[in-house]
Amino acid sequence: MDDLVAFLRARLDEEAEEARATTQGVWVWSREFVTPPGYHHRTVGPLEPGDAWFIARHSPARVLAEVD
Repeated sequence: MDDLVAFLRARLDEEAEEARATTQGVWVWSREFVTPPGYHHRTVGPLEPGDAWFIARHSPARVLAEVD
């Protein structure tokens, strides 16, 4: 059981490290774009609504709140 806890903690630590390395704040999406707060829309192509929702849902702030 200790190995499982160590494994899960390591995965959460990885997610937290990645989240802290991103632009902080709530990310939003509007049909074709996903952006951090304060940034203008830039993209190389349209996003599928499911992809955009997933990216916005897994914002750095949410990941850190869950990990802590």
